[in-house]
Amino acid sequence: VKTITFAAHSDFIGTKSFVDQLKPKNIIFVHGEAEQMRKLRSKLQHEAQLANQETEFFSPDNCKTVTLRFQEQRIVKAYGGELVQRQMRTRGSRVAGFLVRKDLTDRLIATEDVRLYTQLKTAAVKQKLHIPFHPKFEHLESCVSKLFLPERTGQNELTIGGAVSLALKANVVCMMWEAS
Repeated sequence: VKTITFAAHSDFIGTKSFVDQLKPKNIIFVHGEAEQMRKLRSKLQHEAQLANQETEFFSPDNCKTVTLRFQEQRIVKAYGGELVQRQMRTRGSRVAGFLVRKDLTDRLIATEDVRLYTQLKTAAVKQKLHIPFHPKFEHLESCVSKLFLPERTGQNELTIGGAVSLALKANVVCMMWEAS
């Protein structure tokens, strides 16, 4: 256990010692004579620059809000899913899965493996939308092709991006996709 002492009315040396031990990212001056706080801030800023410390200093007026930025560094272990494992090793790549915290440990778990590594349950919902459509299938295909790159998967059937399927039957387009 490391003890750091600080007196409410310390001098510059005591305050600097306190700041040197804590190495804070932010210092806010909120109480004292304006000129003395300005001098203290100036000296501490100078010392921080000499020590190459990235410390932000604030001297807000009374009742003014100060916005502080915090950056948390997290270590996440990846579980399951070969794709997740491969993506985690590629710097800057996007990874999809569930971020689960258990016993102060963060885990990124591939969607298909959530049941293996947690007690969580997953479900997939197939959604359907029926749209009345009287023109021919070729007209539907032409309209969809203007926005997407559909793949023809059967007679009067299209798939968009491998995720959304369209089928024209009896003047009704059935649009289906899976949501989870």
